[in-house]
Amino acid sequence: MRSFILTILFTFLFLHVFSMESWESIGYWGGDRQMAFISSRGTYFASITSGGLFRSADRGRTWRLILRGNGSKIGLRDVGFIEMVEDEESGVIYAGTTRGLWFSKDDGLSWKRIKVGFRGVDTDDPDYMISSIVLVNKTIFMGLKNKRRQGVRAQKMVLEYDLEKKKLIFHPIPRQMILSHSAVGMRQTIMKLDYDDNFDGHPTLFVSDFSSGYYMMIKVGNRWMWERIPSPTDKPATGIRVNRRRDIVFLQTYGDWIYVGRKDRGRWIWKHLKKTSEGLCKLVHDLKIDPFNEEKIWFGCGCGLTSIFPRPNWLSNGFGWGIFDYERMKFKELKFFKYPATQISFDPNHSIRTEDGRSAKYILASLGGANPDVIESDDGGYRWRKDNEGMAGETINNVLCIETSKNKEMVFQLAVSMNAILPSPDSSWKYFFRLRESKAYTRDAVVLEDGRNTLEILVATGYPTRKVETTGLFRLTLSKRSGKPVGKPKKLLTGP
Repeated sequence: MRSFILTILFTFLFLHVFSMESWESIGYWGGDRQMAFISSRGTYFASITSGGLFRSADRGRTWRLILRGNGSKIGLRDVGFIEMVEDEESGVIYAGTTRGLWFSKDDGLSWKRIKVGFRGVDTDDPDYMISSIVLVNKTIFMGLKNKRRQGVRAQKMVLEYDLEKKKLIFHPIPRQMILSHSAVGMRQTIMKLDYDDNFDGHPTLFVSDFSSGYYMMIKVGNRWMWERIPSPTDKPATGIRVNRRRDIVFLQTYGDWIYVGRKDRGRWIWKHLKKTSEGLCKLVHDLKIDPFNEEKIWFGCGCGLTSIFPRPNWLSNGFGWGIFDYERMKFKELKFFKYPATQISFDPNHSIRTEDGRSAKYILASLGGANPDVIESDDGGYRWRKDNEGMAGETINNVLCIETSKNKEMVFQLAVSMNAILPSPDSSWKYFFRLRESKAYTRDAVVLEDGRNTLEILVATGYPTRKVETTGLFRLTLSKRSGKPVGKPKKLLTGP
């Protein structure tokens, strides 16, 4: 009995000490980027879709993983940050995440969870994630995304939380408004919000819902009234943005790019902004009006990347900006870049004069899919730099320690977006390679020959593709000088 008790005590102490150890992330860049945000102090933030918040205090040159989170058993390890907003007076940052509402008083160094009083978002495994937040004075409005669990019916509603009174109010969309759009409108909820304190004479919260369209929550006296915005398209809604000075509204869509409109004597008038680039993706993840120039409209598009929206089959990019003519309701100029983008953010305190007028000087954008990066511009969006140093968020399939023909040990990291090799314990990741010939993930590897100038390896691939012919065993030659593949991989066997 005594030995049994000692065994239990030893096990408990071991697990306790082990769990309290300090871990450092040594992986390389990767993982689908969900969020980009710049605080009023010029601090950069980026997040990974499945969890992981990164912070940069030197304008994106180096990044640090933030793990300090109070109010959840899991800390911040598996919390996916989706959208942030800052209180301009206090400097407090609020964040909507996959696991509730969080806030930080120290510019993002540590975070604490706010329990709003709704189990649907307050638990460590909630039914809803907070897909959008808007801060109005000391009140936070939250848009939701449901996790489509079996047996859990999606409730289409906006949450209003008074930070001072700690009071929660539910604002459900009237059922008749939802069903008037589509019978499938009840299936999935993905909301995006924007706010105008004086739209057509009233404070108005703008709401887009992926499967049921666009709405306004209008404050009349002390009551909020719902009004449906008649959609000019049958495509799903991915966002809504309002120009507060002009009362002009931009609709983001899933497959039809952008519509712009205004309300004239109770009637909505819309114009379709059609794409002008063949490679442009018509799925708009984000649309922002430049804080220093209302004529400069930024759009983040991208297909085939992971975000809060369903992943389409079509693949293309469409990140960029345009100079918008509000009188003629069309773009005078458009500039595209080769990247997809899920979110765009600006430094609110720095502007620059460019050939196209005044613009935000520092811009941060999160990418995803095959380009798991964060990019930053310091000239108003003409040139871009990839910022990945210290941002390790890749999904790892396997980690192997392999002995080579020269009796050296190398660490292989086989991952979803990119594979890499650590040649020695005191070196950095090198030999990045991706098997474009295989649609499946890499699962195993072995070194055939450790030559003077090259490294010969065998790589095995398998899941998740259903096309067996794209899986198999590949022989790959890597250059020791550049760290890149030499020639094309040779397929030796077919099958997972």
